[in-house]
Amino acid sequence: MRVWRALKALGTAVLRDGVYLLPNRNEFHEPLFAQSEDVIASGGSAQILEVNARDAKQETEFRRLFDRTPEYEKLLRGIGSTGEQIKGMEGEGVALTAQLAQLRRDYDSIVQQDFFPGAARDQTHDALEDLTRAANAALSPGEPHAAAGRIRYVDSTKYRGRTWATRARPWADRLASAWLIRRYIDPQAKFLWLKSPKDCPKRAVGFDFDGAEFTHVGTKVTYEVLLASFGLEGDAALVRIGALIHYPAYRLGGYLATRFSRDDEDVISTVKIISAMLLFPITWLVAAAIGYQLQGWDLSLAVAAILPLTGYVAIRFFEGFDSFLGGLRALVFFLMRRRFFVRLLAERKAIRNEILALGEETAILSQ
Repeated sequence: MRVWRALKALGTAVLRDGVYLLPNRNEFHEPLFAQSEDVIASGGSAQILEVNARDAKQETEFRRLFDRTPEYEKLLRGIGSTGEQIKGMEGEGVALTAQLAQLRRDYDSIVQQDFFPGAARDQTHDALEDLTRAANAALSPGEPHAAAGRIRYVDSTKYRGRTWATRARPWADRLASAWLIRRYIDPQAKFLWLKSPKDCPKRAVGFDFDGAEFTHVGTKVTYEVLLASFGLEGDAALVRIGALIHYPAYRLGGYLATRFSRDDEDVISTVKIISAMLLFPITWLVAAAIGYQLQGWDLSLAVAAILPLTGYVAIRFFEGFDSFLGGLRALVFFLMRRRFFVRLLAERKAIRNEILALGEETAILSQ
């Protein structure tokens, strides 16, 4: 059963009972050899053969065995069902976020085993991205929508000593953008926090709201757009901060959950990671806000950059600690089972001796 689960996790196609097929790729060699050795060590037999399709027709037949269209269609139904529920879930952000995370994990799991992707994968990806945007719009009505087109390069000298306007109650993207503006773009910048984007003065430079001069473009958030517009993408440290802004804690949680849950045995670990990451953004923002109150933007951005890494290290530590406890439990179980088998062997030996003694008595009586 363990070998079957491992082969299923690799995405093998079944030709017949005990005969499995995978594309001849380097990443499959090591896990296949490991399963082969496991089978042989258990007293079975296993062979790994490299085969080529006889002709184009057979090649097509082999590829059809790896067709993931049914899985994508099932996922599309789930995406559609979630999309229909969004309007009624504005006040249930945690539940909606959990559904999106599950759909994303399901999609990544299928993609991992989709060795010959086609239109079904692209369609599912687009549907999931549309659902994510719709969910973000429902959960965060004030957040800007991504604009289409290319990011334009600007003359930084025209943006000195300006007033920069953005929405009030800033989150990570606006906080990081304001810090970037003051530190690298316009050291004399003045900031105006708007209750509504409609209140933005005509002479002010708007950022991070719909219709602003600098806002989301394509997949890039406002901070990344500012980096590109002012030619700051060559600074590796600033780019790394942008990655943290683009992929905050809840997205990092989804990524880690996907990486750590490659088979059923890791479900508990996945639940722990997701639970921790749902709470982490609150802690992250509160710590950044406290840093801003104490030392200003520098400490606030440093806290925002360091905390995700600290959270990741903590997760790996506790995962390792859980593995240690699991090993300890296995050891205790083994010792207890060993005592049981020793007692069982002793009882079998005693029964055997009684049978032999009875046989000797019977032989004497027959004489």
